[in-house]
Amino acid sequence: MDLRRQPIVAIGDNGQIAITDGATFVGVADASGRVQRVGRAGSGPGEIQQTSALGWVGDTLWVIDSRLRRITWFHAGRLHHTVSFVGGRRSGQLLDLPMALTPLGAVAPSMGDGQAATLYKPRRWSLFLASPDGAQVRDSLFDMVDPAGALTVKRGNGTMVLRQPYSLRTLVGWSGNGTWLVRADRASQSEGPLGGTQPHISLRDARGRIVYDVPLPIAARTLPPAEVARLVDSAVATLNRNPRLPPTTTAEYRRALAVPPRVPAVSQLVVRNDGSVLLRPWPAPDGQADHLVIAADGRVRNTLRLPPGVHILAADTNRIIATRENDDGDVDIVVFDLTQRQR
Repeated sequence: MDLRRQPIVAIGDNGQIAITDGATFVGVADASGRVQRVGRAGSGPGEIQQTSALGWVGDTLWVIDSRLRRITWFHAGRLHHTVSFVGGRRSGQLLDLPMALTPLGAVAPSMGDGQAATLYKPRRWSLFLASPDGAQVRDSLFDMVDPAGALTVKRGNGTMVLRQPYSLRTLVGWSGNGTWLVRADRASQSEGPLGGTQPHISLRDARGRIVYDVPLPIAARTLPPAEVARLVDSAVATLNRNPRLPPTTTAEYRRALAVPPRVPAVSQLVVRNDGSVLLRPWPAPDGQADHLVIAADGRVRNTLRLPPGVHILAADTNRIIATRENDDGDVDIVVFDLTQRQR
């Protein structure tokens, strides 16, 4: 596996672990950590070109291929069946490729209509529950808000729209078994793109019904000028590595894009199969940020401190699966056992 990409991991109800490198590799790990590959690279039956998400429904593994625009199921390591996602419509909204599968259907985002679906993201978009092939829209789950502030870069006859840093107000996560969906609203739009009000987190079942909706015990953090400068320099360097975009400078970037005065309260969330959530606040400049463990009733149960360089991929009640980068820049996948003392 190429771990320079961000791997995706999902844990099933029976403890099975599925893992992908976000490209053509998909595998299932056993208790000893050995990984058996599922499928192979290609475009034929049971083959994969670009994995954007995976998870479990019972003991069947599903894989969403964003390049082939299809969903493939594997059972006991073998191809079960494949469905092409054709998209669906509701009130003029065009469904894009699903983000996840639940036992009741596919969680698919509505990305607008016509050209808006390809170049321009609407300020308000929605998640829908759809049939796995996208031919039928079953239900609306909830709206999401992406405030204004995109940077428009013109190149020849084309136009590309880039998101403002931290512009996405809402974070969404789902459990590896598809049973739970979590939404974290990181700020109030009335206060600007990030706001200073207390954010909320909500747990929903597979049909989108709210189990709880509670305020988070953390708030957006003000950005000091030195950190703003560092973020701008990083964004400019990222833009200039993209061969499809014209080169830009820090001054041009600042003129074209208002740098937000705050960072979001939440930088990551991981949903466990029991409905509890591991939530990571946006780290301080020194990189430190303890994870909050939020129980299935919305109460903060405890905190969790992990070593530097660790990024959580998935978790269940007894373990955490994460990537860890060492001082040489090498990346490993590691498993942490959760003991009572560590909790």
